[in-house]
Amino acid sequence: MEFNIDFTKNIFSENKEVIIFDKCDKNVCLLKNPLNNSFLSHLRKPLPEKLPVTLRSGRGFKLKKNKDKLSKTLSSYIVPGEYIGIESSTINTNLINFLLSTIEEIFDLKPNRLISSRFQYNIFPLNASYNTLSLIPHVDLVSKKNNNIPIAININLNLDEVMKTGFFENKKFNSKVYTKDFIEKNNLNGDFFNDFNFQKVLNENDTFSYSDEIKLNDWDKYQELDLYPGDISIYLGNYFHTPILNKNRSNKNSFRISIAAFLIYSDEVTNLLMSFKNSETLIDHESLNGYRLES
Repeated sequence: MEFNIDFTKNIFSENKEVIIFDKCDKNVCLLKNPLNNSFLSHLRKPLPEKLPVTLRSGRGFKLKKNKDKLSKTLSSYIVPGEYIGIESSTINTNLINFLLSTIEEIFDLKPNRLISSRFQYNIFPLNASYNTLSLIPHVDLVSKKNNNIPIAININLNLDEVMKTGFFENKKFNSKVYTKDFIEKNNLNGDFFNDFNFQKVLNENDTFSYSDEIKLNDWDKYQELDLYPGDISIYLGNYFHTPILNKNRSNKNSFRISIAAFLIYSDEVTNLLMSFKNSETLIDHESLNGYRLES
């Protein structure tokens, strides 16, 4: 075993193209290949050669030679693959600063409003079928208790696989978003699964399916985002969305690999209250690193 020493060279490519999608109310953006190939290779290094298959009940996929099935009554937190957590403090500083400055520029969210962050490798097998619950439109980190702002980020680490994300509008409520205000206005209870009667979707579909076969009669897909290798998507997590995982016609045993990040920014009221609190302790010490490698 050896340390994956942080990348010290330039991480950026020459490409500065940013696409903002009007159909998503300009709250979804695509950064076209902003990172260079050397840094993308560095981001792939920690991935294991063999991926452990979890035994957790929320596994959202079925390998073609695997006969287990999941109950239809599981929660909607099912992931159509495996994920490996990444400690946020190990993410390259230049990448973090780039992401935060992009979010500030496009969404007008300053870094001092950031409450929490989570990073992970998402690894979805393409030679599989997927639990219907992992294919339905969902939102990320929305609560009926606050108006905090969720931001979702995806970095495509594949060498040639194009990742697709679909954005949906609910026909009943004519809404593209799910927020605290939306919950209150429509007298909903904040239980996402029941608010949109997803049991009906489960009853109308097989337990395992594909994005190009699932029946979503109460939903309209109005935007599909193509994320080419090296591309980065950033969007408000309270917009209904889902990964697009169509049936793999080639039977090639490959994976859809990305770094996913979920950031929570405070709403304006919470941010004002936070500004009155001093949460830092000032100390005089040469370093706050827990160890130093000796040559």
